[in-house]
Formats: sequence, C-alpha cells, structure tokens
Amino acid sequence: MYTEIKSATELFEEAIVWLRASYKQYRFFAERDIVWTVQTHIIDKIEEKGLPYRILNDYPVWRGERRSLCVDLAILSLTAFWSLLLNSSMNRLINGKISLPASSL
Repeated sequence: MYTEIKSATELFEEAIVWLRASYKQYRFFAERDIVWTVQTHIIDKIEEKGLPYRILNDYPVWRGERRSLCVDLAILSLTAFWSLLLNSSMNRLINGKISLPASSL
C-alpha cells in the first residue's frame, strides 16, 4: 500500500512540475481552470501508465452540504482503501508558496 501512495504522490508532484513548466501556454480565469488542467493531465498519466487510480475533483471529506468541506482533487485507489486528498489553493501551489514533501503523507 505504501508503494501505491508514494506512486500517487509522485504522480501529483510530477503534474505540478509539468504545470509550472507549461503554465504560460494556458489561459486561466479562475482556480477551477487550474484544477481542471491538473486533473486532466493526471488522468492522461493514469491511463498512460495503467495505474489503478481514479481522480475526482471537489471530493467530499466531511458529510454536509457545503462545498468548502471538499478537497480540490482526490486520487483514489481502485485496489486498496486509501485516497490522497489534495486541497491546496492551486494558485499558491503553482507559485511555489506551498511545498509538497513526499514525507507529508
């Protein structure tokens, strides 16, 4: 299970490196545009590598009606009971104001 979580973390970290490198190629109007771009990139990588993951946006982490009780993105395992919840202000993440050490899990 640890290997899967590490792989999911690396998948997300690679997506952020990719986004930082290609950021100027896109036109973003709101944070949701950045989240969508990262999500589609990760979906492509999951399919390309045949990984047993799903990625969802606005994933609820607490029962309730409020959207604020959701994370921006969640990478879910299809083979084990775990998920990597990614709730970061994407704008701060892209600009390097948030660091994501692999040991943060």
